[in-house]
Amino acid sequence: MTLGIFKGSTDSESIYRRIVIGLPGTPMPMSDWSYGEAAWHLVHYVLSLSSPDQREGAPLRSLELTAEKTKRLPEVMDGSFWEKIPGAQVGLTPLWWRDDRVENVSVQAVHDRKRLAIRLSWKDIHPNQRVVFQNEFTDGAAIQFSEAEAPPLFTMGTLESPVNIWHWKAVWQQDQDEGETKLVDVFPTMSRNLYAGSPKEAVYMTSRAVGNPVAQAAHHSPVEDVNAGGFGTLTSQPTESQNVDGVARWVDGQWEVVFVRDLKSRQAGDIQLKPGGKVSVALAVWDGDAADRNGQKSVSIWQVLTLEK
Repeated sequence: MTLGIFKGSTDSESIYRRIVIGLPGTPMPMSDWSYGEAAWHLVHYVLSLSSPDQREGAPLRSLELTAEKTKRLPEVMDGSFWEKIPGAQVGLTPLWWRDDRVENVSVQAVHDRKRLAIRLSWKDIHPNQRVVFQNEFTDGAAIQFSEAEAPPLFTMGTLESPVNIWHWKAVWQQDQDEGETKLVDVFPTMSRNLYAGSPKEAVYMTSRAVGNPVAQAAHHSPVEDVNAGGFGTLTSQPTESQNVDGVARWVDGQWEVVFVRDLKSRQAGDIQLKPGGKVSVALAVWDGDAADRNGQKSVSIWQVLTLEK
């Protein structure tokens, strides 16, 4: 018997029913001892593995989020503005399980009938904004959108129901704020080849030379606008189609990231928004300190975001 069958159980009676009866709709082999007092001993053991607060925070719940209508959007990271905007704590779970993880992210949203701003904030003791070495990974956060009435699985959508994703990257924020960090910046006395710093240096940076949008030194925004229609289909929009702005800061052990985009977009594959409308959103957070990258991240299930009319 694996403890995975008890995920989402928050009280002793529900755990007891799962031990004695099994999972609803799923045949679970029973043994002749899993009744009565023996079953209750197992219940107490299972409960001892976590606290009430941990059990309460374990189930992922779909929440009703609201983007309030406002006369103006905040200027950059206007803390006093966001302090007045109600938020919601959205639960996250890691796709590669670990105990030390980002458990939730705070979500706030406003719109001025022309643009939408979404603010995500979460605890992160150590910011990771450099990816000079092969074993360095950047912090990040993403918002995934689906216009479907019945959205697909929250992991990258499907071909029949594609998704639009806004992906903020801490390393891109660092590049924009302070300029690109290179190996020679970390080791200023290192030996350098004859092409270092010259136009011919691109010969050794093949992904940048062929125009890979992720490898470029300069970006329109620290947020990448991408589309997906299932596993392995994640595609960055062309440079001229990148229309999501963003800005972030790390303060006192917490990341604060604001995403901004016009409600309407002419770009194919972009989510279309309007006052009074609803859209499904899912969230993701990458912790570079835990070597998160690609699919290794913490995610939420679909939430419903309503734009106040």
